[in-house]
Amino acid sequence: MEGVRTGSTPSARRETRDVTADSLTAVAPRPLSLGERSGLFVAEARHHALLIGFMIGYAAVVLVVMSAHGLSWHFASWNLLMATLLVPVLIVVFRTIGELARHVFHVRPFRVRGVLLDVWHSEVFDVRYVATAVIPMVLLPIFSTFFTSFKQSIAVINPFHWDETLMQWDAALHFGVHPWELLLPVLGHPVVIAVISYLYNVWMPVMYLIFCLFAITRSERVRRMHFLLSYFLTWTVLGSGFAYLFSSAGPCYFHEFVAGPNPYAPLFQHLNEGHESIPNMALLGQEYLWNGYEANQARAGGGISAMPSLHVAIATLWALFAWSRGPVLRSLTVLYLAIIMVGSVLLGWHYAIDGYAGAFGAVVMYWVAGLLTRRVVPAAPVDGPGDEGAGPGPGGMRHRLAERGT
Repeated sequence: MEGVRTGSTPSARRETRDVTADSLTAVAPRPLSLGERSGLFVAEARHHALLIGFMIGYAAVVLVVMSAHGLSWHFASWNLLMATLLVPVLIVVFRTIGELARHVFHVRPFRVRGVLLDVWHSEVFDVRYVATAVIPMVLLPIFSTFFTSFKQSIAVINPFHWDETLMQWDAALHFGVHPWELLLPVLGHPVVIAVISYLYNVWMPVMYLIFCLFAITRSERVRRMHFLLSYFLTWTVLGSGFAYLFSSAGPCYFHEFVAGPNPYAPLFQHLNEGHESIPNMALLGQEYLWNGYEANQARAGGGISAMPSLHVAIATLWALFAWSRGPVLRSLTVLYLAIIMVGSVLLGWHYAIDGYAGAFGAVVMYWVAGLLTRRVVPAAPVDGPGDEGAGPGPGGMRHRLAERGT
């Protein structure tokens, strides 16, 4: 940021720029007292209480159910834990790069000390920013561990037995034709399938990135909490509850659990032939999950489950939250949802009905989470710009615990 240019002399302009550069590094937020810091974290814990309670309840149910069947949970989320710990490091790195660029192009005189001080005094190291992000970022790898442990246990607790029924329902819904038979003549070229399989696999890092963006933001706290609750509800209710009730493996493993003719054999013959020339990431993923299932190993992202499709459910959530953010973002998320829906069938991961159920379930979870956010969740302790408060909460909850110096 440069000083305001007026009709002054060159020396006056230089002095203005010097003062501006000094002011950028000299002004710091008022340090919070220990009591204020403690109060801030307590207020954030109160704001996230429903999320924390939900997580504790889910973990308790998983432990009880698994223990009743003689199973033990395993920490299978080391990669996710490392990625979570890497997030704050990357935030500091990118903030430093941004400040460096700003100082190089807009601040005179350029001073390394000024860059470092501006980074130190930025929101990255603001205790309010840390207090906002720490709870969901800590909960993520813990939740993922319990989720993966339970998902990998479904086949033991409630062995796969819905596949034949889901296959029949799929054909009945599509006028006696298996959905993949409608898609393969149009999208069956190996290059098209390879692209779809890549976009399908990108879902996981994109999901993690979007979660982190919502977790660390301090603006629009109502929308932020709405997303976090929608996310956890979708994974637990759909990904654990309904996955247990409708225990199924999916078309890619149909022949392993259903006796008789395999209606998906021609699909996988085509996929494997294309895989010989252009790698199909879906086939590699299916092999990874099957090897973990056969070895009874706890693996990151492991576990086999078809109904409902969480890929479709989470992509539906993205479209719902992007809907009011303009035509570009709305179109991109809807397009990606369509690719995931088509890919889940064409790549043999899911029955089409899995995707329909996932999309419908996500809409319900979105609605429930919105209701909880508006009526149950206490207001956020620090209001972000454009926010109306994060819930009803007692009077006085919507306050700033500290103000920056000016």
